[in-house]
Order: sequence, then structure tokens, then C-alpha cells
Amino acid sequence: MAWKIVKAVTPQAGYWDLIGLFCKTPESEFNTSGHLHSLPNVIVEVERPCEANLPLSVGHFTQQRWDRFLKDYTDEKLPDFLKACLEARNSTEVGYSCPVSGRHAHGNCLIAVSFGGYPKELTLYSRTSLIYPTGVLDMAFGAALARWLQPHFDHTIKLNWVIRSAVLHAKRSVTLFEGHKVWYMLHDPAPNKFTEQLRLHYDKLQADPDYLINSSSIQ
Repeated sequence: MAWKIVKAVTPQAGYWDLIGLFCKTPESEFNTSGHLHSLPNVIVEVERPCEANLPLSVGHFTQQRWDRFLKDYTDEKLPDFLKACLEARNSTEVGYSCPVSGRHAHGNCLIAVSFGGYPKELTLYSRTSLIYPTGVLDMAFGAALARWLQPHFDHTIKLNWVIRSAVLHAKRSVTLFEGHKVWYMLHDPAPNKFTEQLRLHYDKLQADPDYLINSSSIQ
């Protein structure tokens, strides 16, 4: 299956355009199980990752959760990787493999980072990412690395996020969509199944503000 490419200027724009991709992709291209929708082979290209960073608050994350993310996915080898990025000549590609986290039964969600090419670019590699909420942490991590590297280079460092399986849960995502610019996509006259489910949960949430809390389970 061909890769889907999302092109954006900033991390914020890249994240919301990725969310929007779920609303406009034909149903036949999804892997769906109940309210869980997966898009295979997605690349998010961010031209200026040091601008308009994606706030952790979008995923309702605290500094403590960010610290735990860093503990899970980085180790003492990260400074060596960053040093190698500065020393890499020409189009040499240097890489960093994230330490294996015991939290994941099927392997790390975030697998690795690389830096190289000409002009040099930073790339994150994800086996999978639950775009909301934990994808916020992935994007923030990539942007943080880019901000550290940028002062050492004359050109603007581009960020690529390669996701083998990008995942969204229709019910859990409904509050993310409400009030944001991508909300208009839910009024598509020919919605896909993901969008239809979002509409259903949105209507229930409007009728009962405690709908998500009172639901017996999230399926």
C-alpha cells in the first residue's frame, strides 16, 4: 500500500493535518476494529519543526507524563547520538535506537530516530502511534530534538515522522475534535466510518456532558 504523506509547516499544523487525514481517507484504506481505526504507512513532513510547537496540553499531558515518556524512550546513549549528528559529514545518516520498554507487549511504539541526508533532516520512526493522545508526545519529542540541533546548522532542519500504523479511537477522540478547525470535516456529506462514529458520540456528548464519563466502557 502506498504511503500517505502529510505536508505541514509547523508541528501544530502537522498534527492537526494528520488528524484531518482520518476524516477524509476512504474507508477501504483503514484497518478497523470497532471504534479503533488504523491507517497504515503514514509520513508527516514538518518544514519548520522549531516553530509553533504542539503543546502537551492538547493530549492533556503534564510535565510528569512527559518525563515518563523520556524515561521510557531515551537513555544515556542519546547525548552520543546528538554529538554524532553534529559531527556527521556530507550526507552521512546517523541513528539512535530507542531503548526497549517493558510497557509494550508487541515492541516499542517509538522505535528510532535518524539524522542525515543533504540537506540534513531529522526522522522519527514509529511502529505504531495512538495519535490522540500519545501522538502528541511523539511529535513534541521530534520537535524538541530539532530545536536542540537547529542552532548548529545554517539551514532549516526538516522533521519527518514515519508511522507504520497511525491509530485513532473514534470515541476517545471526540473531545479533541470539538471546537477545533478540523471539526468541519465531520459535516462531510459522504463521511467515512470514523467520521460517522465521531458524529454519533458528539451528538451524545451534546445531550449529556457526562456521556464519556458515564459510559460503561470504551469499545
